[in-house]
Amino acid sequence: MDPRAGERVTQAFEAVAPGSSVLVTGAAGFIGSNIVRAAAGRGARVHAMVRPGSSLGRIEDLLPSVQAHSADLTDPASLRSLWKTARPDVVFHCAMKAGHPASPEAREILLRNGVLGTLHLLETAASMGARRIVHLASSLEYAPSSSSLREDHQVDPVSFRGAVKAAELIVCRQIARERRLPLVVLRLFSVYGPWESPRRFIPSAIRAALEGTELPLTPPGVRRDFVYVEDVVEACFLAVAAETPPGEVFNVGSGKVHANEEVIASLEHVTGRTIRARPGEHPVGASDAERGPADCAKAQEAFGWAPSTPLEAGLEASVEWWRSVGRRNRVTS
Repeated sequence: MDPRAGERVTQAFEAVAPGSSVLVTGAAGFIGSNIVRAAAGRGARVHAMVRPGSSLGRIEDLLPSVQAHSADLTDPASLRSLWKTARPDVVFHCAMKAGHPASPEAREILLRNGVLGTLHLLETAASMGARRIVHLASSLEYAPSSSSLREDHQVDPVSFRGAVKAAELIVCRQIARERRLPLVVLRLFSVYGPWESPRRFIPSAIRAALEGTELPLTPPGVRRDFVYVEDVVEACFLAVAAETPPGEVFNVGSGKVHANEEVIASLEHVTGRTIRARPGEHPVGASDAERGPADCAKAQEAFGWAPSTPLEAGLEASVEWWRSVGRRNRVTS
């Protein structure tokens, strides 16, 4: 890591300092809940924004020290009311409904919540103030490629979810430039770790190892850049303190790709168990299109971030979390 990284990490922690007000959208989700935990651990006044009706299973042990707000991103009045209460210094925009919608109705909901929700959030921030906004984007925005992906790689998503995230990004960059919003965009690759949905690939594989169940698997060769969630949270904190142009985009990944079957082999080594994988029984989706690893040189240069958790170390931590917490939590999505 850049030798200046230690100083920059300190600056980032000061940016999310004890007593500062932090608003996290999508706070009931996988990445949002990890950010909530990290910010609360720093002694920040955390305001956790969740969709009406969302389960608080990932953060319920932090209540009432973390203040949860049920609010709709597509309702400007609801957002303004929340802003008046929270008066956030820092905003982490993590909200995004999980999954890949197939029906026209589900697609419309994802599009409305994602794009219009982001628009209303940024308009509210522009009119009512925030010192820093960190928007979480997705590698699904990129066109398929086998080479290492830099931030200037073509944006041409092949999944509808990727298309919505790409549309969000366009809105973010346009409004940030027009309104001079202090907004930074982190384009995340395949994040895994504690509090991930039990239905996703790595948690499913962990359960298959520990419980002896069969694991339907994609055909050989599906590869992703898996990045551990604690590395992602660190990137989010560092980005708060970075001096970057409005709407600037940075990759956040591990810089390496691993096939699903490689992940299975690593989990077998970590757990000492055989996973009864059934390759070819899980369909390949649009999100499985070939993408190279993240080139994270830009993030390292701008704010001293580089991934620090090798895949096997992250898998080991994920297994231990599942054994101690995951089996007992009520998270279902």
